[in-house]
Amino acid sequence: PLSVALGQLATSVPASELRFRHLFENLTGRGHAALLVVLSIPFCLPIPLPGLSVIFGAVLIFVGLRVAFGHRPWLPHWILERPLRRETVQALARGMARFERRTSRMLRPRLLVLCRDPRVHVINGLVITLMGVLLALPLPIPFTNIPAAIPVLLMGLGMLEDDGMFIIFAYAAAFFALGFFFALFWFGKVGLSHMLEEWRKRWG
Repeated sequence: PLSVALGQLATSVPASELRFRHLFENLTGRGHAALLVVLSIPFCLPIPLPGLSVIFGAVLIFVGLRVAFGHRPWLPHWILERPLRRETVQALARGMARFERRTSRMLRPRLLVLCRDPRVHVINGLVITLMGVLLALPLPIPFTNIPAAIPVLLMGLGMLEDDGMFIIFAYAAAFFALGFFFALFWFGKVGLSHMLEEWRKRWG
C-alpha cells in the first residue's frame, strides 16, 4: 500500500537529507498514478501542509503533461532537490492510510478503454495539468484547493486500479472545479459566498 511505502520513506532517510526526489523515486515505480494520489490527497483531507499547494501544483503540471504525451515520469532538478520535512511525509502516510481504508472496496477494473487507450491519456493528462494550474494559484482563500485536488485524486485512483468509472468521476469533478473557479474570479470571494448562501437557503 502507498501508506506503507510513505511510512517507510519517513523513517529510512535522515530528516536533514530528505528531499522531494526521495518521494518521487519512491512512488514512480508505480507510474504516474501513485504521484497523483499522494500529491492530491493532502488537499482532500484535513492534513495541514501549509505552503505546499504551489509546489505540489507545479509537480502536477509536469506530471499531467508527461501523461498527455505518453512520457515516463520526470521532474526538473529544482523540484527534486527541494527539502521535504519528515513530518510532511508522515502526515501523507497517515492520510493515505485513512483513505485506503475508505476506498479499497470501491475500486475495481472496469471501463478499461478509459485507462489504457493512448488517445484518452491525452485528455486525462490535460485535465491533470489544468487542475495543477488551479491548485498552484496562490489564492488567499481557505479551501479553494479542494475543488482542484479532487479531480486529480479521482484520476489517480482510476489510473492506479484501471477503474474507468473513477476517471469519469474525475471528468465530472473537473467540470465542477472549472465552474467554481470561474465563479470565484467573476463574482469574487464575497459574491461567491453570497451565491452559495442563497443556494443553501433554497435547496438546503
